[in-house]
Amino acid sequence: MLIKVKNLRKEFSVGGTLFQTERETVKAVDGISFDIKSGAALGLVGESGSGKTTVAKTMLRLHEPTSGEFIFDEQSVFSLLPAELRKLRRRMQIVHQNPNASLHPRMTVMAQVSRPLKIQGIGDKSTHEKQVLDMLQRVGLNPEHARRYPHEFSGGQKQRISIARALITNPEFVALDEPTSALDVSVQAQVLQLLRRLQSELNLTYLFVSHDLGVIRYMCSEVAVMYLGNLVEYATKPKLFANPLHPYTQSLLSIVPIPDPKLRHRDRKMLKGEIPSPKNPPKGCRFHTRCPQVMEKCKSIEPKMKQIEEGHQVACHLYE
Repeated sequence: MLIKVKNLRKEFSVGGTLFQTERETVKAVDGISFDIKSGAALGLVGESGSGKTTVAKTMLRLHEPTSGEFIFDEQSVFSLLPAELRKLRRRMQIVHQNPNASLHPRMTVMAQVSRPLKIQGIGDKSTHEKQVLDMLQRVGLNPEHARRYPHEFSGGQKQRISIARALITNPEFVALDEPTSALDVSVQAQVLQLLRRLQSELNLTYLFVSHDLGVIRYMCSEVAVMYLGNLVEYATKPKLFANPLHPYTQSLLSIVPIPDPKLRHRDRKMLKGEIPSPKNPPKGCRFHTRCPQVMEKCKSIEPKMKQIEEGHQVACHLYE
């Protein structure tokens, strides 16, 4: 097992302004655990505000964890010293959601893609240019693009540059934070095909963060469903899409578009209300305020993750 996450928690302290002296705690990620095999892709899915991106950034220590453990290739990432962490970063990379924000507008593509090589001390200036040009071609860009600036590219091309920069150090694990959500649908398909091809060619391990179950179905072999900082369901892709158990997962799947006019009037399980604030999450099951099958015990007792069958776990009182 390449990746093991155990009881990961991340809290943020907010408030303390001129008019608000008391600080509040936001429980963005509240004790989740999962594993990812080498060469596999785990999809982390949920609504905006569920904590998906925080999981990815905390694993790579872009946010420092509150507690928990992240084991990468038998090495505890959260206990590493800064120099040790920097050395390990060449093996773990992230592709952010918005390439307009993650790319420097005043640096050329060559300078940005080669920067990780310089920081990690990989090779020298004479070899960096060849490595960058080879990587740009691998992600579907041309050598002449290396001397241009980000504003000269389309959204899909910018994301390809971000992918090239993430892969230039030959990492084993890549966290993909909604890498196609800011792109047009036709461009999304091209980038997703690219990511699948690169995973196969380079034997990459993915954590794929998305709110789109259609994308997750195409990209991932296992799926973890997240709601308000907790995992509510964890299953292999075939089991989750064939038999979703948690009411939240059932609702997410019911609204995935299907290109078949005969299914236009299928039963859609639309959720009422919005996801509660992580500053003050509901007691018991955090989904009970929106759940169509809520029971009295759901309002006071938090359900634990339970294995229903091999490769399928759910945290719901309906299955106790």
